Amino acid sequence: MAGLPSSSAVMRLAWRSARARMSRIAATVLGLAVAVSFTVAAFGVAAQFDRFVGEGTDAAAQELDGLPAGAVTIAAPAGGVTQTTAVDESLLGLVRASDGVLEATGTYDQPIGVRLLPGQQAEVPVVLRGLVFTSAWSEERWRLTAGRAPIGGADGAGDELPIALDPGGQRAAEAELGDRVRLQTPIGGVSARVVGLVEPAEAGRGSLAETAGVSDARVVADGQVLPALLDAEGRLDRITAYPAPGVGLDVLADRLRAQLPPDLEVSSAADPDAVTAQTVAVISDGVSTATLAFAGLSAVVASLLVANTLTILVTQRNRELALLRCVGLTAPQAGRTVLAEATLVGAAGAVVGFLAGLPLSLVGASFIRPGQPLNLVVTPAMVVAAATVGLGVTLAAALLPAVRAMRVAPLAALAAAERPPRRGLVGMALTPPLAAMAALAPSSTGRMAIGNARRDVRRSGATASTLVVGLGLISLVLTVSASITAATQEQFVNDSNADVYLERRGLVRISAGAVDDALARRGVRSGMVSVLAVDGTLIGPSGVVDRATAADLERIPSLFDLGLEGGEFPRSASQGGPGGRSATSGAVGRVMVSEQAAATLGVEVGEAVTLRSVSGRERPLQVVGSYRATAFFGPAVVERADAEAISADGSFELAALDVPRRFSPERAANYLAGELQGFPKLRAHTPDQFAALNVGVAETVTRLALVVLSGSLLVGALGAANTISLSVMERRRELALLRAVGATADQVRSLVRSEALAICGLAGALATLAGVGLATLGMTRAPPEFAAEPVIPWTALVAVGVAALAIGWAAAVLATRPSQRAGPFDGL
Repeated sequence: MAGLPSSSAVMRLAWRSARARMSRIAATVLGLAVAVSFTVAAFGVAAQFDRFVGEGTDAAAQELDGLPAGAVTIAAPAGGVTQTTAVDESLLGLVRASDGVLEATGTYDQPIGVRLLPGQQAEVPVVLRGLVFTSAWSEERWRLTAGRAPIGGADGAGDELPIALDPGGQRAAEAELGDRVRLQTPIGGVSARVVGLVEPAEAGRGSLAETAGVSDARVVADGQVLPALLDAEGRLDRITAYPAPGVGLDVLADRLRAQLPPDLEVSSAADPDAVTAQTVAVISDGVSTATLAFAGLSAVVASLLVANTLTILVTQRNRELALLRCVGLTAPQAGRTVLAEATLVGAAGAVVGFLAGLPLSLVGASFIRPGQPLNLVVTPAMVVAAATVGLGVTLAAALLPAVRAMRVAPLAALAAAERPPRRGLVGMALTPPLAAMAALAPSSTGRMAIGNARRDVRRSGATASTLVVGLGLISLVLTVSASITAATQEQFVNDSNADVYLERRGLVRISAGAVDDALARRGVRSGMVSVLAVDGTLIGPSGVVDRATAADLERIPSLFDLGLEGGEFPRSASQGGPGGRSATSGAVGRVMVSEQAAATLGVEVGEAVTLRSVSGRERPLQVVGSYRATAFFGPAVVERADAEAISADGSFELAALDVPRRFSPERAANYLAGELQGFPKLRAHTPDQFAALNVGVAETVTRLALVVLSGSLLVGALGAANTISLSVMERRRELALLRAVGATADQVRSLVRSEALAICGLAGALATLAGVGLATLGMTRAPPEFAAEPVIPWTALVAVGVAALAIGWAAAVLATRPSQRAGPFDGL
């Protein structure tokens, strides 16, 4: 040994050890491969989604937006997909006058829709069908390829708006030159005629022919028309500033941040979030966050699997390692042997998982584009994910077993005396219930099985730990889902007496004033409460609230019971506008806050807060009341007129209507749904439909989460089976001795099954308690609109316990199968 090169000796030992324990190593590789394959598939689905929405390279995004390199952009924070038109136009002059700015322009690039015939674009997710992004006509930005420039508004004869489409816009609208299309805009339906076809002025001809995303779909119109079309008079989506010669981007960005309101985001044009429409950026960010979260979860479960397996293998090889130390193996070589063995396991798991994850990513992507042919996408992120979860996590998990291998003394491990068992964290948690079960066990087989589990609680803890993570997260998701569902059902059904709800769904902003006007023209002039998003924040002495809504406060009690805790709703206000909107007078406005928002802001009824728009305009407000039920209005609701006074009124979100008794809610909902088709994704529901829809959202999210967690649970189950199998192999002499003294094969199998059921059952109980505990803790910190109090889904949690027992039973059957073919003396 001493005469061999160190690296060669280490690799030979690692390879020999892996071959000698091939069946046990194969189970570890399989579990690791499952974790890698699910992770690679998640990154593959994210890549397919990015390709679908068109968020490709930075250069492509810059071509699509027409922004030259070296620009600085100012926009509202992308905290919500409809929070686009929120930049005050007056800031454009401030930016132009800033030192170091050569030129600054204001642009619109928010999404609108094209109404399509039923059945069109079935391959596209519903929320993205017919989605196009607006752009103003400019010869510097766009080049005509056919037709004429889209100059002017709607003509007098056909009342049609002239527009131009780029290649992506043609695809999204399914329109050609000369076609008439129906645009779905924030102000309602608008008839348009395609008078021109365009491409970016700086793009090479044909460069967009192969793009197939959403963010490259543009509808180009006269810049003078867009403010009215988008309900954006006095506002912009974005300001783009070009630096003067010799002024660096970072310097210019710092100067603008110092001069502009703090809520605005100032970023470089090389940043994809700055040059890609916010809608696409927010969606893609959500997909990326979910992908990374799943990759992290897979890494945790995989590390437990590898660490437990290698720890047991090192323990089983104490005598072998000690003998090798006696004949010349050094402590560092012993540690490197374990790491080399882990490298072989990790590399095999990474390769197998990567190859399995590629077709799995196509399966996941088929849910994005059902029924459509998909090309396999392999990205660097998928390769890195496979290497990280497969090889990186394996080596990290092998560090502790390698250190233990280095600590094996040359002579001490050759002694026959047993070392006192180590407990470990999960093993310590299992010790008290195992002691109780041993005292209550009705049979000698049960007492012996539990005694075996207690004898080495560290090994028992290793078996349970891989299950605790997956089962615990499933218990957490089930509890959170049940709590949210109960709270949604309670607030949507019992806290409102509306007959019909109008709800915005999708990605396109809707003008609240336009909805008011449309309803007024159809005879709906009273008995309505509209809810708007607020493009701004509430600022109090001790904190801020950034998810406020706006409504006519004095109308709320007529349709909603918010559970008033203090103060009162305003009782009188002047009426104005076709929708009966109220207007506050004086320099101080009004706001109502939830109990949690009041604590966050640090205010009580009668005290003052400040409403600040994204563009920095402020209005003082007085807290006139506090409430509990937040499902409809969120943590705070300001007077609508106060939000409008500082241009902080955002998109229409919801309206509740009181229908005259001569109309049924079903008839009224159907009528409104047909009359308001010009507004994109504006849906009319009866109360039962509305409650079922919102409860269904929580249930859908739960199903998706459970599907994702099923991969982690599968890895955990494989880890438990592997650990139980290793335990049986470690005790083969003991089990063979039982056979030799008269125990039957069925009794030995029953002993192993009882031990596995006890450990996995306790793992299920521990995971359930941990999941419910974390969910309960989370409910106390979650916004009240999500869940007022935790609800424990007992039936679902019993199913979790049954799943844990089933995993233990299956693992025990697989572990004892080899011994069924052996005689009673073979193990001796």
